[in-house]
Amino acid sequence: MSFRSPLPSLVLLLSLLATPLAHAQKTDIVILNNGDRITGEIKNLEAGLLEYSTDTMGTVQIEWRFIEQLITDKQQVIETVDGDRWLGRLRKPEDSDTVQLVTVRGPVDFDPRHVVSAWPVQATFWDKVDLDVSVSYDYAKSTGISSFSAAADFQYRTEERNFESSIRSDVTRQEGADDQNRQEVLFSLQRLMENRRYRSFVAGYEVNEAIGLDQRLYGGGAFGKYLRKDEHIWFNVAGGMIAARENTVGGEHINSLEGLIGARFRYFRYARPERIFDTQLSIFPSLTESGRWRGDLRTTFKLELLSDLFWQMELYGSYDSKPVDPGAEKSDYGITTGLGYSF
Repeated sequence: MSFRSPLPSLVLLLSLLATPLAHAQKTDIVILNNGDRITGEIKNLEAGLLEYSTDTMGTVQIEWRFIEQLITDKQQVIETVDGDRWLGRLRKPEDSDTVQLVTVRGPVDFDPRHVVSAWPVQATFWDKVDLDVSVSYDYAKSTGISSFSAAADFQYRTEERNFESSIRSDVTRQEGADDQNRQEVLFSLQRLMENRRYRSFVAGYEVNEAIGLDQRLYGGGAFGKYLRKDEHIWFNVAGGMIAARENTVGGEHINSLEGLIGARFRYFRYARPERIFDTQLSIFPSLTESGRWRGDLRTTFKLELLSDLFWQMELYGSYDSKPVDPGAEKSDYGITTGLGYSF
């Protein structure tokens, strides 16, 4: 069994994001409760925290309740917990903790708890991107076992679309035995619709030698809905269908159609220290092979240690009622921990 390094994929993803980007002029003004006046640029408002870029302090996060007044002439988009989107200029009225948006029809006030996020219409590509990269390594001399894990999560959001991709690579080596490789590359594009509904396209690539899978290529689509989407919790469900081509470790090829049933729960807490809990379950009942179904579970917890530096723990599990290699195990699961950085 050959070793498939995850580094080329990670390098490619990072190089695509390293393109120089133009920066907007910092002309927004924040006046704090203590009278301090800060000139900068609004990047985002999420979970009651204003992400604000300055020339002297870099990018800082300011709790909405500590802002006395906010002045900007740039257009912002606000998304509420009801799935509605509003366009206007963001304001923080004096002597009030509400989020105000000055629209063409006049000012509209929002409870900060009901604002999922807000971002500038003229935001650059980089402003709409979240990128997390993490690595871990373990070695035990007594057993001769070493393991290496690498992960990258990328997200790009606009007013109408949400693109996400993730890369996972776990390699286990033991003296006198073959390497065990587990790799995953996933792409997902959501097209947001009214009433918190969406349609999505998914595509991916998997390797899991523990269950006899040399590689799996798949792609398909689904319809879903956010049952809850607020400043702390996102919970969505989806259903659809995918087409897959699987290669066994023994060299056989299998083409199949599968149903897709999925659910994802995400919890965010951006107050220091930042905490993120993300769990996703996908079930794939086969439409071409009677009695076969697969399941994938991934749960990730991130805890900020220093600014943008975080500790990550991830639990993963895979199950196949009829593995493509009859002699392989039906399930594979594990836990990885490591350090990561958010860009």
